[in-house]
Formats: sequence, structure tokens, C-alpha cells
Amino acid sequence: MRLAAQAKAGFYPAHTMAIAELSKHLYCRSLDPAKKYDTINIIDPCAGKGLAIKQLADALAVPEEHVYSIELDSERSKDILKLMPMSNHIGPASFTGVQITGFSFGLAYVNPPFDSELGGGKREEQGFTEKATRLLGQKGILVLVCPFTALCGNGNFVEYIDAHYEDVAVYKFPDGEDEAGNLIRPYREIVVIGRKRKDVLPSEAAQNHGKLHQMEMRWRGYLSIESLPALGMVQPKGWNGSHPSYDREEDIRTWEIPLSWKPNVFRKTMFTDDELREAVADSPLNKQLKEVKIPPPNSPPLPLDKGHLGLILASGMLDGPVEGPYGVHVVRGSSHKVEYHNKEQSKSESNPDTGAVTTKDVYSERMITVIRVVEQNGVIQTFSNEPQDKVADGTEEVDE
Repeated sequence: MRLAAQAKAGFYPAHTMAIAELSKHLYCRSLDPAKKYDTINIIDPCAGKGLAIKQLADALAVPEEHVYSIELDSERSKDILKLMPMSNHIGPASFTGVQITGFSFGLAYVNPPFDSELGGGKREEQGFTEKATRLLGQKGILVLVCPFTALCGNGNFVEYIDAHYEDVAVYKFPDGEDEAGNLIRPYREIVVIGRKRKDVLPSEAAQNHGKLHQMEMRWRGYLSIESLPALGMVQPKGWNGSHPSYDREEDIRTWEIPLSWKPNVFRKTMFTDDELREAVADSPLNKQLKEVKIPPPNSPPLPLDKGHLGLILASGMLDGPVEGPYGVHVVRGSSHKVEYHNKEQSKSESNPDTGAVTTKDVYSERMITVIRVVEQNGVIQTFSNEPQDKVADGTEEVDE
């Protein structure tokens, strides 16, 4: 399932026949256009090409201006804007990478990728449901489309829905194929419809009174998808564990979409993976990663005097072959410190009372510069400011 989801980029569009049956369970009361706050807003956080939310909006008579959608894929985002040019759409964008004012929607149609969260530790269906719940207003309606196995046997997900929603009912997509031979329920899709609770139930209360717990959906292998009524059909009056009662409700169950005011904030806050790669590639900071070539020393504007030459030689900047008036020679300069007896600061003092003599010897350091030159004939010339008694003969032969 995971490889299939990744190959389809999380795109599992609901069949139009399933959406047509779903719309039978939803309705809106008549709105007064003269009243500013008499509006209904609906959202689809994983809109695909926008066909499902468009079909629902038309069935509920919700104007495009009050339809909100988010889609990660850039090409499908273009399809949405073509289909509903007056709607509010963010794309390409991830549902986790947008900022939306909470409690702003009467209906959240959630058909997320059928996959596990990457690094999140739970199913994508649950992550989308949790964020969509925060966007629903009081008594807002959740319509969740997911595979049967994504919910049945997922204890945490079951408990979350029972704790946050009341009047919950579960349907399966219609059986069979359409006129073109395509399966209407290719991934064993189910639909969970519920009304947002005013207060969240504690864990124990959700387990004791939640509808999904009563249907034994917390445990895998108890409930069969064949036991669920199809969209557009009536619900059983009760459940005996995972078995529905033979008695059925007289009419199909319906949920009213409550009024809601449009969100003050509806914007994108994060890059998609593709946009992040493009931004990194175009970042001006990339120049910091390029190799910086050290330029050679600039030529002086005027000839160097003896002091300049001595400083360059002593620092090692002038090192290697040098072309002079008498040909090419190799130069190597170095500097080091030596300690010497400073006779000028050393002194001896005698005590007139005792006759004792105190001698103070002072040792100082001086910089010694040694420059060696190898001429073309192999002779090494040594020049230094070291005291003469410590300098060897000025010439010596190079061993060949």
C-alpha cells in the first residue's frame, strides 16, 4: 500500500458515484443573503483535482467563494483553479505547511493520502483528521474517507474520533463498477461522518460510549466491511458488538452543515520539497561553498628598498626561484629568536657593611634573520644578523 501511495503521490480520488451518494447525507438550511454572517464555509485539505469538493459544493449550494482547498501537487493545483476560479485555494502546499484560522468551517471533507506518516508514527489519515478537527466550528461536520484497515484496528485513531465527535456513522463506498468498468470501491474505502462535540470526552468515556468502540472497530478482525451499510443506505438501529442489528432506521441519516464565518488567515507558511530544493539551489549563500582562490601578491608600485626586501625575505614571502641581474637563484628566508646575555643591563652590587657582592645577570631575546641563497653554480650563500662569533663560514659546497 505504501509504495502504491507514493507512486500516486497520495492521490486517491473518490468516485463521483460515491460522492453523489455521500451528498444525500448532508444538507444546509436556507441562507439569507442579506445577512452578513449567514454563510457556510467548507474545506478540502487534500483536494486532488478538486472534483469531489466541487461536487459537494454544488450539491449543497455553497458558492465557490466559500470553498477552500489545499493541494500538494502543482499540476493538480492548476486543475483546481481552472475548475473553481472563484474558490480559495493554496497550492502547491502541504496541509501541515499552511496557517488557517481555527473554528472557521462547517464541513471538512478529508480524503488524505492512504499511507503512514513519514516520521510521524501514525497514519496520514489520523494526522489530517486531527488538524481538520481544529478548523471545524461548533457542531462542524467531519467527512473522512479512508481505507477500512486504516481505521479498523487502529485504537488511537478510533479513540480520537469517538472523543471528538458525536452522532458518528460509518458507511462503505458503493459496491460494483461504473459504466466504464472501474471499481467504485477499489481500495476498500469507507466514510466516517460525525458532528464535532462541544467538549472532548475523556479516554474512559470515549471507550464506554463512543460509537466506533461499540462497533468493535478498536480491534482488528472483529468488524467486517461487509457489515457496513453503503453510502445512501439506512443505518442499523444498533450494534451487538461487531454485528449490526436486523432492524434498520426508517430514513437515511443526515447531518446539517452549521453556519461558519470565513477564516481571517488562510495562507501558506512552508515550502514544499520541490520548492525547498529550488530555493536552496538559488540561494546566494551557495557562494560561501565555492572554493576561494588566493590571489598572488600584488606588484609594488615603486621599487623596493633594502628594508622592504629584508622584511619580505625574513617573512618568507620571497621564497623560491628569483630572477635577478646576475641570473636565476633560489632564495630561502627565515626568522627566529635567540637568547643572549645582556651585559648592559647586567650588574654587580656590593654591600658595604658585609662586603657581599650581588650579581644580576639579564638575558634578552633578539630576532635573528637568516637568508640563504643557492646560486647556479651550487654555492650556498648565508646572510644573517647573528653575532659573528656564532655564524659559520659564508660559503659551503652543495653535495651532489
